[in-house]
Amino acid sequence: PTQPGVGIGVGSGTSTLGGGIQNSWGGILTVVDTEFDDNTANFGGAIISANGDDVPSGSLTVTSCTFNDNRAVDGDGGAIDTGGGGEGEVGALVVTGSTFSGNSTTGSTADRGDGGAIDNGDESTSTGALSVSTSTFIDNTATVDGGAIDNGDNGGTGGTSGAPNSVSGSTFTDNSANGTTLTAGDGGAIDNADIRGRGYLTVSSSTFSANSASANGIDTKYHPSDGGAIDNADHGGNGHVAVSGSTFDGNMTDANHGGNSNGGAIDNADEGGTGTLTVSISTFVANVAQNGAYGAHGGAIDNGDDEARGTV
Repeated sequence: PTQPGVGIGVGSGTSTLGGGIQNSWGGILTVVDTEFDDNTANFGGAIISANGDDVPSGSLTVTSCTFNDNRAVDGDGGAIDTGGGGEGEVGALVVTGSTFSGNSTTGSTADRGDGGAIDNGDESTSTGALSVSTSTFIDNTATVDGGAIDNGDNGGTGGTSGAPNSVSGSTFTDNSANGTTLTAGDGGAIDNADIRGRGYLTVSSSTFSANSASANGIDTKYHPSDGGAIDNADHGGNGHVAVSGSTFDGNMTDANHGGNSNGGAIDNADEGGTGTLTVSISTFVANVAQNGAYGAHGGAIDNGDDEARGTV
């Protein structure tokens, strides 16, 4: 059945799955003009959709909503988790005209702490379809991958070649993937196809400003900070990203004198990954890769590093 939520407030909820709302087992959920504040869960700080091993597909549509200060603790998806939290899930998420501010994830292992605002298609054999348009992401934080959005991670799939996931007409400002003592942070704003994942993503008419990825001072070249704004095809992942009509201004990778620092704005294909990146009619200004004890590569774009195969 279709479950609408219109013009409500959801705040200070706590749960293992979905601090505010849990949508699963084929549920079709539409949320309009609703504010989610200060909710906490392991997966999906505010909302989780399609959760649990091998559950039927779930569909979530979010329009004109606000997500503030929601948290995924030792899990993924600070505000929303779809197609994650278990193996074999299939989730679909459409976000339009919404704002995500101050949402966060934390993780005690290298495969937890993804998607400060949205985690999509995470976990082995899980699949997530994602469309984000005319939305704003400000000051969201992940400890590992995707300060704002994590797509197709940990063996999961985010989008296909025939139906890629999409981000359009959106703004990403001051989002960060900060890293932990176990691993570096990848994709200050967006992480695509990491840790043996597969991801197909188009990014159009969007702005990325002052996003960052940090290695947290880990003293090894095998834990670099990758992609101040976008990281694609890392750690054995297979990723395809097409960027058009977008602006990248003042994004940064900072290894904090630990490992490598790669791709101040975009990192494509790193650490054994296979990545394809297409960039057209876009602007790159004052992006920086810095403080890499083993090297700093690509102030704007780094392609094909650490035994990876990258095509630009």
